[in-house]
Amino acid sequence: MAISDRIRRAWSAFKLEGRTPDDVGGSVSQGSSKFFWPSAVSKDSIVAKLYNQIALDVASVAFKHVKVNESGSYVSDKTSRLAERLSLYANIDQTWDRLVQELVWTMFEEGSAAIVAVDTSADPTTTDSYEVDSLRVGRITQWFPRHVELDIYDDRSGDRKRIILPKEVVAIVNNPLYEVMNRPNSDLQRLINKLTILDAIDKQSGSGKLDILIQLPYVVNSEMRSKRARRRQQELEQQMENSKYGFAFLDPGGQVIQLNRASTNNLMDQVTWLTNQVYSSLGVGEEVFMGKATELQMLTYYNRTVNPILDEIVKAMTGTFLGRTARSQGQRIAWFRDPFRLVPMGQLGDLAQAFTSAEIMSSNEVRDKLGLVMSDDPRADELVNANINNQTSAARPSVARPYADPREES
Repeated sequence: MAISDRIRRAWSAFKLEGRTPDDVGGSVSQGSSKFFWPSAVSKDSIVAKLYNQIALDVASVAFKHVKVNESGSYVSDKTSRLAERLSLYANIDQTWDRLVQELVWTMFEEGSAAIVAVDTSADPTTTDSYEVDSLRVGRITQWFPRHVELDIYDDRSGDRKRIILPKEVVAIVNNPLYEVMNRPNSDLQRLINKLTILDAIDKQSGSGKLDILIQLPYVVNSEMRSKRARRRQQELEQQMENSKYGFAFLDPGGQVIQLNRASTNNLMDQVTWLTNQVYSSLGVGEEVFMGKATELQMLTYYNRTVNPILDEIVKAMTGTFLGRTARSQGQRIAWFRDPFRLVPMGQLGDLAQAFTSAEIMSSNEVRDKLGLVMSDDPRADELVNANINNQTSAARPSVARPYADPREES
């Protein structure tokens, strides 16, 4: 297609800016509002670290536009502008990896998120045959029967905008871990609430206030005694400020009552318990964060947490950005994990040997995974089992048959 034709036919999702609920024939769908929950996650909290770890692991996986056979097995890569988005830049500002991280964060915080083809070669509302030139993550702000309202960044104006699009042109990715992470009163939501309270207590403690009550040995029931009490308070403050170890002297019969100490200890116990519950549900633990997890622990983590998210993303994208004709031809969006990423350096040689011996990978494919320059040896591109003599028939020595049938020689 000529550049002029592409410009003439180009479509942008922001052309639909300004549409209202009345334009799409309905009000907000209350039944779908469960997917939207405001975020209360502190950027320095345990929850933020959890979100970030999972988002990074999801983004580290390769996404491809591929062709599969009738049994669903991977056959070849497809060449398309969508494939370029998945491997290079998703848009003018973000690599594909960075977009995936934003997608996972948004999905965790709100229960669902949207991948929007904001720039395409043709109007996706009128045709399912189009090329994708730019992808963005949208936050779903309202749900309608057949449309969604999205809060999304417009790189041409530099502003976030609200647009309403048909659901069939938006890849809506719902959190497969919704029950654990987003359901009201779930362990994670309760943990977020407890951490919010602890943050407030920490800020109050950091203000220099001791949060104590001083019981004086007399009843403050007159203006004179009130002035006396304030004067005594100032004296105690001055004594503590001037004391090397923060000591002060009380009058006989006086008493100090510390506030919040018991509630803080109780909150810490609840945070610890809820954190362990969330980790258990997601198959995540301190070992995963610290890079000390065993092979079985990492397998559990990926199977319980990372893989379901990857499956949800590729299904949403395949159903939205590949039309019926393309899907009938075996086109899919698929994810591929590099098996070498999780292998300790000392075991890489054994894994490479296993893959080449089983004729799963050629020597050059292994070298590519290890970041090594390709070998010029033609045999390095062949699937060869190094443990078997793979000489061709022409190069093999002839073996005399002890009882040859003369009829076979003719």
